Amino acid sequence: TQGVNAEVGIKGGRRRASWTVAAFHNAIDNALVQSGANDLNPNGNRYYAAAGTRQSRGVEASAELEPLPLLHVSGSVTYLDATYTGEGPATATLAIPGSRAEKSPMWAWNLWTRYARTAGVLDGLGAGLGIVHQGVRLGSNGARTVAAPDPLDLPAFTRVDASLSYRLGSRTEIGLHIENLFDALIFVNASVGSSIEVAAPRAIALRAGYRF
Repeated sequence: TQGVNAEVGIKGGRRRASWTVAAFHNAIDNALVQSGANDLNPNGNRYYAAAGTRQSRGVEASAELEPLPLLHVSGSVTYLDATYTGEGPATATLAIPGSRAEKSPMWAWNLWTRYARTAGVLDGLGAGLGIVHQGVRLGSNGARTVAAPDPLDLPAFTRVDASLSYRLGSRTEIGLHIENLFDALIFVNASVGSSIEVAAPRAIALRAGYRF
């Protein structure tokens, strides 16, 4: 395969805030696919041929700021246009030209905030909250094809995570992290109605660390 990656961006900042905006274009060309079972070369064997390009292009914007002392906020939003192009052997299973790439939402964003005390009675106490969102995306393990032109679309989801930590002295820290706080139903794969995979339900992790 051959790949092309191009990106251009701009960043800035002022006092307690910084931001970045970038536009990107990624393409994978000359990916090989195998011919059909009855499509053989002169030696009687199936052969491989280039299937063209899968490309993605879009814009990503991110920002970090400290609106209040000890309060840190960061977030990003992405617009993604990921499609298949090109051709290949007529008997091979090829993506429909112009069809969207799988697992690639057009819009996605996240927002994270963390507050940590560094002095006073609650010195060492920290708390965080995060929100992750992905829009509608194609749920199959491959692109749309003539044989399977209409795989299921995965619905958009919003997941909330939360954390609580406490630093004991200068070396020890304990933390509690909850992923998918509200136990949202999230679909991660679905090629057909009888083959649907969902993400893990609410997960709670207790961590302890010691710095030597």
